[in-house]
Amino acid sequence: MTPLQFQAKTAKGGASLLLWSSGLLLLWLLALAAFRELLPATAWAMLLLVCLIALVLAYARLTEPWLVLEATEQGLTFFHRKGNWVLPWQECGLVTVPELNGQELAYIGIRLKQQSPFLSRLSPRLAVALLMEQRNLLLSAVGQNCPTGQCPSAFFMETNPCHVEGKVYKGVIGMFGQRMQTLRQLIGFELYIPLNALSENPQIFCRTINQLRLQYSENTVT
Repeated sequence: MTPLQFQAKTAKGGASLLLWSSGLLLLWLLALAAFRELLPATAWAMLLLVCLIALVLAYARLTEPWLVLEATEQGLTFFHRKGNWVLPWQECGLVTVPELNGQELAYIGIRLKQQSPFLSRLSPRLAVALLMEQRNLLLSAVGQNCPTGQCPSAFFMETNPCHVEGKVYKGVIGMFGQRMQTLRQLIGFELYIPLNALSENPQIFCRTINQLRLQYSENTVT
């Protein structure tokens, strides 16, 4: 099977944005030298801030991986600027856009058949990044599941050792394991990919991945 690659939406336009922001900064320097007296210092400072923000955004896009996901005969590989995770087909369950109270979330959800093998492969650096990025998802899920505002504190306790399928995980990996268990309990999935990271239509993407999952996990394709 030729690897099926899904381009990262967040990586697009980085080069053009860098050129545009660099040109804007050059224009600001020329204007400041020629027309300094036309605007107060605060206005020049604000224009400079706009240029710098555009440069930072351009750099952020250029450092994003070109691919967000790759599917091969072996399984899925998710690419992130802090690393990547690998999920063999035999460990991959349903892939879909999850819902909370009838509302679709802005994520692709991946259900795991086993959690321990995934945690054993996950790098601490990537785990930290995903924990931070998924904080709002956790808050939304907890908020939907405790309308009275009196939520179990266990939802937010991610510092204790995590017991998964007979194994104990500590530190950052343990925290991520607890996060996976919490999200599985609240939403039904352990892994999440933001929709804004994908260039493809979410429904088509999920259907394609699920077809590959069924084919390769059942060894129906050679």
